[in-house]
Amino acid sequence: MKRQLHRVLLYTVVSGILVPCSSLVWAETGFPKADMRGDYTENFSSRGLKVQIRTEKSRYLTSENPVLNVTMHNEGFYPLTIFLHENIANNLTIVARDTDGKSLPVIDPEEKKPLADHKDSFYTRYTGNDYHSRALILQPGESYTNAVHLWDYVRQPEPMQHVLDISAYFYPNPKQAPSLFAASDNSVRVFFDTSRPHASRFKGLQESTTESSIPGLVQPLMIDPRETVYLMLSAEYTRNWSGYFKFISLNELLRDYPEFAREYMSVHESRRGIILDRFKEYLMTGGTPKLLRFKVLSEGYTQPEENASTARVQVKATRELEGFRREFLYTYYLTRENQFWKISGVESQLLQ
Repeated sequence: MKRQLHRVLLYTVVSGILVPCSSLVWAETGFPKADMRGDYTENFSSRGLKVQIRTEKSRYLTSENPVLNVTMHNEGFYPLTIFLHENIANNLTIVARDTDGKSLPVIDPEEKKPLADHKDSFYTRYTGNDYHSRALILQPGESYTNAVHLWDYVRQPEPMQHVLDISAYFYPNPKQAPSLFAASDNSVRVFFDTSRPHASRFKGLQESTTESSIPGLVQPLMIDPRETVYLMLSAEYTRNWSGYFKFISLNELLRDYPEFAREYMSVHESRRGIILDRFKEYLMTGGTPKLLRFKVLSEGYTQPEENASTARVQVKATRELEGFRREFLYTYYLTRENQFWKISGVESQLLQ
């Protein structure tokens, strides 16, 4: 049946005078759908509900399942009601795109198990009926954060992608209004260390050959990740740049510098060497503040296993920034290349 639309003119009374309070609006015949409490009201979540997504860090091992913190914030002037389903995957859709813009397959919410307490009285048993959702009212300025794991919402690609761009879509009332959602205001980019040593090949070489069986073969001295970082920073401190770049995977480290990474990824492979040369010049001519002193931290450090391909080392460093001494906390990410470790990524945090 074709629906009929009626034109409605709204009025209000001001000082005893009947005055139009708004322009013409279109109202659909029939009543709006009732919410879970039976109230015939509309919840204008789009007017004040803002969604943001955050990660605890930006670099992960391929064996890790990144934790995503999705926050719903009421930036409006009125309370907002959101209905959290017993299976939170009905409220939340995570979209992960690779560098080509292709989205990873999304896991069907029905494949994800509901929360363990979904039959508890916490889930609206006060009416004597079982409901699939509970109502959460966000007052103006209030926020609600839900921590989820990436691989619980999208399928892990094979082979693993090096970079993923992640955004979120939140459905305030997924069962009664499944077509209404709020997209996250931002997206986060996470990096995965996809390098893998060919352990079996090296193992076979060690079993079948020795130093004496291959003339001129010199087994390199293995140094651990902390020693690698120490030698790299020592070379920076003494401005021994030839030694400095021995411990760096330059094309990987460049990805943590957006001003170079964007250009590096957009140009043809034949021109990437020019970008790398510019990046080296940037590091040697003051791209980072002058290093005054540093300390390689042992707290939280775990010696990587024999076949491990990645490692992480933290350093406290004092640098001269704009004429003042500033203390930084650095997290260096290292990748094994043959018998050596090389720095492939870095994150910095200003402490004071």
